[in-house]
Amino acid sequence: MPEKSRQEQIAECVAILAEAFRQRVSETTFQSYDIGLSDLDVGDIKRAVVRAIRECQFMPTVHELRKLCGAGASSIDAKDRPLAAWQAVRDAIRRVGGYDSPNFADPVVNAAIRELGGWVLVCDTPTDEMHWVEKRFCQVYSALAGARLPGHQTMRLAGITEIDNGRSGYRSEPVRVANVACLTADRRQAEPVRICLEAPAPPEQSPGPNDAVRSLSANLPSTEPTAKPKPAAALKPDKLERPPAKSREEQTAELKRLANLRDDQSKAG
Repeated sequence: MPEKSRQEQIAECVAILAEAFRQRVSETTFQSYDIGLSDLDVGDIKRAVVRAIRECQFMPTVHELRKLCGAGASSIDAKDRPLAAWQAVRDAIRRVGGYDSPNFADPVVNAAIRELGGWVLVCDTPTDEMHWVEKRFCQVYSALAGARLPGHQTMRLAGITEIDNGRSGYRSEPVRVANVACLTADRRQAEPVRICLEAPAPPEQSPGPNDAVRSLSANLPSTEPTAKPKPAAALKPDKLERPPAKSREEQTAELKRLANLRDDQSKAG
């Protein structure tokens, strides 16, 4: 039997709550719970459902169900979440630096830093200007915390090494990824930063321009002549052949022709 998707599991939790508290729910209700619980672990949501059935008198709202999760992000008030997330960023700047590529356990942190211009830009901010970055980060984090973020916004941030490798075409080079735990993630305590190394991908062989030219020229017919014609030898006057001598009959006929030609010319004159 195929494993149920996250959306199906959350819909099942909402259906159990509706049945336990005898509430009628619509498709919109399922969608609202799915959106409101999108940043929480499914296991924590199921445990919160069990607590709600045991402890609550009425069907819990999304906000109440988040509190019942009792772990990680739900243990921090909404007003304190941006500052707690920023503390993880400051710790990563000090321990990871701008060369490695960090991946924060709280995906909203990745999205907020990406909105600020990227990890390298945040790390390069002078110390006396860091308070402006903190203020802007808290604003962006608060705006993104309740939104459904696409995958390309929450993926890991690129450090200097990864950016330089990408520009140079060395995509097969290993990239150091620092997994940074956050108090705003789905855990009670922050874990220490740990560095892991990605498995290098097989190198891609891309033909260079010279290889393409050689491959093309190999398939074309040769335009060079098979043998160069030798220049004709210059003829010297002493090597000219004399014409053969005329016979007596040919000489007599030639004299008669010339005599007749003179007579015609004299009559005409």
